[in-house]
Amino acid sequence: MKKGICYTLLALGIAVLLAAGLLVPDTAQWKALQGVCIGVGAQLFGLSVSRLFMLRYEKRHPEESRAAEVELRDERNATIRNKAKAKSADSLQWVIMAMAYVAILAGAPLGVTLGIVAVLPRETGLEV
Repeated sequence: MKKGICYTLLALGIAVLLAAGLLVPDTAQWKALQGVCIGVGAQLFGLSVSRLFMLRYEKRHPEESRAAEVELRDERNATIRNKAKAKSADSLQWVIMAMAYVAILAGAPLGVTLGIVAVLPRETGLEV
């Protein structure tokens, strides 16, 4: 099956999911299901429509598409992306540790603090 047809069918199916979320009775017991249907449906609908636009753009501009593909696979660019990931992971590690300290100082339950600490990456070299 062609990619465009697959994404179009996916968008239509998700539109049905969105409609189902809007048609669910607005009572307390159905509120969670309604929120999940609308939230997931809207997110996936936007994703599939975005992908359809990208496929259309790639079809109309094949030279730019090929150039972007070559640039994506270039070893120098891959090294730069990996270094950027490492720097962002280091920053995220400090943010997570700060969140854990704030949770401790705010008197949050132990489970919340342990949940925050459990998110820390294991290859950081930190002894937690």
